[in-house]
This record gives sequence, C-alpha cells and structure tokens, in this order.
Amino acid sequence: MRLAQAAAVVLTTAGLAQGQDLAAFRPMPRPILLPVLLPVEAAPDPGPDQQLLPHLILFPVAAVPDSGPLPRPMPRPMPRPEFSPVVPEVPTVHPQPRPSSAAAAPVVRPNPPPAQPVAPAVTPPLPPTVTSPVAPPVTKPVTPPVSPPLTKTVTPPVTPPVTKAVQKPAKTSMQGAVCQRPEIKGKALAPIQSRVKGCNVPDAVQVVQVAGVALTPPATIGCEEATALSDWVSRGLEPAFNGQIVALDVVDSYACRPRNNVPGNPVSVHGLGQAIDIAGFVTKSGRTYTVAQDYNAQIRAAQKAGCGVFHTILGPGSDGYHENHIHLDVAHHGGGNYCH
Repeated sequence: MRLAQAAAVVLTTAGLAQGQDLAAFRPMPRPILLPVLLPVEAAPDPGPDQQLLPHLILFPVAAVPDSGPLPRPMPRPMPRPEFSPVVPEVPTVHPQPRPSSAAAAPVVRPNPPPAQPVAPAVTPPLPPTVTSPVAPPVTKPVTPPVSPPLTKTVTPPVTPPVTKAVQKPAKTSMQGAVCQRPEIKGKALAPIQSRVKGCNVPDAVQVVQVAGVALTPPATIGCEEATALSDWVSRGLEPAFNGQIVALDVVDSYACRPRNNVPGNPVSVHGLGQAIDIAGFVTKSGRTYTVAQDYNAQIRAAQKAGCGVFHTILGPGSDGYHENHIHLDVAHHGGGNYCH
C-alpha cells in the first residue's frame, strides 16, 4: 500500500540569534507534542477487507534540557512570531469495493443458428384391429366343504376303585392241632412199638388235614413226616393247581412191611412213620387227578417242588413200583436227596 505525501506543519520555538550574548540566553520551556493529521490518498486497488483511515503522527517541537552544560552559542534567533497551529482538513477517504467478476465485463454469447424446419413424421395407418370373440370364463361349481359329522365323545363313567378290605389272617386255633403246628389237624396216638425191628413210631399221630387240605383216609405218621407234608401242600402242590386242591387220596402211610412189599427186603420206612403214598388229588370242582391216568405237567411240577422238603420222592418211571402213586418220605438214606 502506497502512502501519500503528507504535509507536516512543524512548530518550532524561537531560535537563538547568531552571535547573541550568552547572558541574554534563557532556557525555553519544554516542548509540547502536538498532533498533526496527515491526509492519506486512497489506494488504487484496496482489498475488500482493508480500509485506509487518517493516521495520527506526533512530532516533537523541540527539546531543551533543564540542566547540564550550556549549549554552544548559536546565531541570534529571530524574534518569536505569534502563531496558532494550523490543522489542515483531511478529506475522508472511503475504500472502493472491488468490482465483482460478474460485473466486470458482459459476456457476449453467440446467437444459436436458426432452427431448420422439421418435416412432420408421417405415421402409417394402423391395420384394423380384429377382436376375437372372448370365451366366457368357465365357472367351476364350488362344492361346499363337507364338515365331518360331529362325534360326541362318550366319557365312560368313572368307577371308583374297589377297595378290598385287608383281611388279617385269622389266628389258627390250636384246637385239634398236633405236632405243635396249628395247620396240622388230627389227634395224637400212643407210641407205636413192635416186635419187628424198624416198626416203631414214638410220636405217632393220626392226621386228618394239613394246610386246609383233607387227607382221605387219615394218615398215621410221625410228626416229622406230618410237618414236611404240610409245607409241601402249601408251597408246592397248591401253587401248581392254583389253590384248587381240597383233598389228597392217601393209599399208604404207617405199615410194618418189607420195602416194595417184596418178601426178604428190609423193612420199609413206612414202618417208622416217615413215608406217605399219594395216588390222586381232588379239586374244589370235584374233579380227581390220578397219578395213574392224569400224570400231567401240574402233577410233575408239584412233585418237583417237593424235592428238598422230602429226602426221597419216587413216582412213575422211577423203579416200576410207583407207577400209580407218588412216594414221599423224610428218611435219611445217605447221599443226599433222591427225587425221581
């Protein structure tokens, strides 16, 4: 930015006259700083954001020290003229806005060439539209959905559970009991003694019923044999026949005779009251199962269940002497149980 030449008015004090006496010289008061306004010309191309304002310049008029060595003699000054400060008028310069590029120069656009006349397009005539007959839509008969017949759910009446009264086992009376077993009914007999060796029964009893099953006819045996017979009826015979047996057909019990009724053989264990022979079984319906004619699976199962309760069991197919009955004894023959 270029600054214009400014006119400065310098205020001075009266100078010393050349050749004036030193005595006549007296110090001048301290100079006073006066503002001088200088006009500033407008810049030819100021910026959009710049503004030129008058500048304030201060010039000192004169300075004379109050003390110190006297200055050297100067020429006699001229008489002090009377004056008043002159402040020139400073014109206010307003910055000119920068011309915009749009208004700088008008843009001359060439005129477009005249449009050539366009011949209208000739559209060929469309052939006549042949409308084919439209077949009516085929309407399918709508069959309404067939609802399944309503089935009424029949809820069977709820039958309350039948609570069977728990029957406590009746105490078996010892009346008529023998061998200290309430389920063995009969009567005690006098001890059987014989002149034949091996025909003695010290605890002989006549048994008429064991475990609710009658003995027909009553059997004369010892208590050991009666006890084993009662256990076999309740644990082996009745389960094999579903509890239907009510009587046993007894063909032999105590007998002082040789084994298998063969002369010369040792005395049979029947002479000791330790054996019984069963030929058949009577059910609640009155039917009788005989060993000779009805030796079926039920009788075989009952016979097998007695092994261990009795020490010897002989039946059909064992030795030819027991084809029509089952021999059950508690005698100890040695060598363990023998069941055939």
